[in-house]
Amino acid sequence: MLLARFRGKVRQKIAQLLQLPSVARKTATMVLRYAYGIDAGVIDTHAKRRWGLHRQN
Repeated sequence: MLLARFRGKVRQKIAQLLQLPSVARKTATMVLRYAYGIDAGVIDTHAKRRWGLHRQN
């Protein structure tokens, strides 16, 4: 899919990364941050709960 859709290049846009199979928002933002040095906000679900940003059932 990476070859067919993006000509083998990993894109630097989150919307394009999210089109890849098994890539969710956290993975996409980590790729942007660590592969490209783009300041993308990465926050773990556990941190969200800790700060009260995520509802618990």
